Amino acid sequence: MPVDDSESECSARFEDSNETDDLLPHQDQDAAEADVADRTQDDDDSSASDDNSPTLDYDAAKENELQLIEQARIEQETQDIEANWRRRLRTSTSTPSDASSLVIGAPLGKNLTAIEAASHLVTQWEAIYNQTLSSTPAGAPSVLESLTQARTQLAALQSSVTEDVETPLNSLRDHKQTSIASRIQTLEAALEESTFPPEHANISAAISLYRASRIPYSSNWAIIYASHLVDFAPT
Repeated sequence: MPVDDSESECSARFEDSNETDDLLPHQDQDAAEADVADRTQDDDDSSASDDNSPTLDYDAAKENELQLIEQARIEQETQDIEANWRRRLRTSTSTPSDASSLVIGAPLGKNLTAIEAASHLVTQWEAIYNQTLSSTPAGAPSVLESLTQARTQLAALQSSVTEDVETPLNSLRDHKQTSIASRIQTLEAALEESTFPPEHANISAAISLYRASRIPYSSNWAIIYASHLVDFAPT
């Protein structure tokens, strides 16, 4: 017997339609909940980033502060080293050495008065004499003669009442001429004993240079090389 399925099909269609309509709100709700969850996660990430920002700023500021402190320390250390070097330089140039030179004719000092120069000369000859006694006793008598002469000169100056003894020797013409004559005399004595040809030539050149006034009176050393005047040096 034939059955009319139209009502059943229609009913099925209505039922399917209702079922579909029921699913849509669930999908929309799920999507909305997912969107809310995503935004919540973004908010949480943003909040965490904001929470970490002060920490990062503090670390950067602390690191910068440490770098500035280290730079200041290095600069201060450099300044201290330079200051110590300059202090040692001033001390070494302004304070005369306590050890007397063992070189005959070596400068006695700068801007000395007659008494000061004579006293330094005695000290120098005493050092040379003691060294000669320990190294070459045979040469001691001639050195002792020079020491005795220096002591006699000092004693004469100490008993003098003239103002020249308190005047710097560099300003006294007589002292300059006497000193140059004494140096020439010393060089001539050394020339007679010299047996080494280059040394003999340099001593002869020094005598000629003094006599020609090319080596003036001063407390500097004249440097002679291969019979030629090369330069002057303070030490």
